[in-house]
Amino acid sequence: MDKLQEILSYYKDNLQDREIELYAGRKGRQIHLSLDFNLDHLKHLMGLHKLRDMSYWANDSSSRLLNKIENGELTLDSISRSSQFPLIKSRFDCVFKIKDMVTNARQISKSRNGAFLGIDADYMLSSKDERLGNIHLFLKAKKDNKLIPVSIFNCNHNKYLEVPCSKWTILSKDKIENSSVEQQSKQNTKENKTTINSDNREQSVEQGNNHSKDYVRKTPQEQEKELILSNKVNSEAVRAVEDKQRQIQQAVQVKPAEQVRQVEQVGQSGQTKKVNNKNVRAK
Repeated sequence: MDKLQEILSYYKDNLQDREIELYAGRKGRQIHLSLDFNLDHLKHLMGLHKLRDMSYWANDSSSRLLNKIENGELTLDSISRSSQFPLIKSRFDCVFKIKDMVTNARQISKSRNGAFLGIDADYMLSSKDERLGNIHLFLKAKKDNKLIPVSIFNCNHNKYLEVPCSKWTILSKDKIENSSVEQQSKQNTKENKTTINSDNREQSVEQGNNHSKDYVRKTPQEQEKELILSNKVNSEAVRAVEDKQRQIQQAVQVKPAEQVRQVEQVGQSGQTKKVNNKNVRAK
């Protein structure tokens, strides 16, 4: 997979159509911010708009440009021929850090005049990477304090960290997935269930066909032997059932006879006691 395709896949899997709700506080005040990651932002985050000597890429719409990346028409090799490529090369690695930056952020910077040293942005998230140095993600505020990413890059100096701005402590973060993602997930689940059911039906049909083939391959003599054996098994089962029924009937007939004998024995015992009592009185 081409490096640009990897970036596109990462953004779709981890950031596309997701909003991160932030609550930040400073000096007893609190603000609510919403980070909105739309796929259209990826072109600027990668810096492809800076390839001015490749205007057929730089001036293309974000959606068309991303389609060309997905189809393999626009590759890392093709844009590496631009004289501006060294200026944006490190951005590709920075994009892979966005999810971790947002997840691990403990502080967000708010600009005083809507810019950070010429970068048109209202907020900035920063992190330190051992290989890339300082990474800065710049965010522009829209309606209802919704923030969209406008740029990301790395540097080995601290000048963006030293820009006069207000530092807000992040109090909480919540991830919200838009309905489009949920609907796509439900659709994928439905398609998976349909595929599984279809596979099960095909497997059942195939197994049935295999059984039929096995039966057809048997010779008439073999089939006759199986039939005789089957009849023999069935007749033995019938005899076993009949024997069981006879045993039950015999037990039922024997039980009343035993009860009669017990009654007679009790009666005789009573008469014997009466005779003995008469003898005692006579004495």
